[in-house]
Amino acid sequence: MDELELPEAFKAQMAPLLGVMGSVNAQLKAIDKGLEHQAKTHEVAKRLCTAAGVGPVTAISFVPIVDRVERFDNAKQVRAYLGLVPRELSSGEKSDPTYVDS
Repeated sequence: MDELELPEAFKAQMAPLLGVMGSVNAQLKAIDKGLEHQAKTHEVAKRLCTAAGVGPVTAISFVPIVDRVERFDNAKQVRAYLGLVPRELSSGEKSDPTYVDS
């Protein structure tokens, strides 16, 4: 913001907000680093991270939510447990089945 040509009154009003945002961003960075370490050391999370699009936050969150995966008979049951439901987006010419959060 220092580089922008803004009225000094506006900069003064924004300063406390920017201070808070800086503190929150620092905390989030530390949390992300901790989650990344956990995902690298937790065997299940490490395997989950090998799937396309699955990062440390998703992997380490998935582990306690699903708990014991063997209690599900198949992937469809896991999907339903997580609240993902099928929805089809289609027109007269093409069909695009997708999954969305409900």
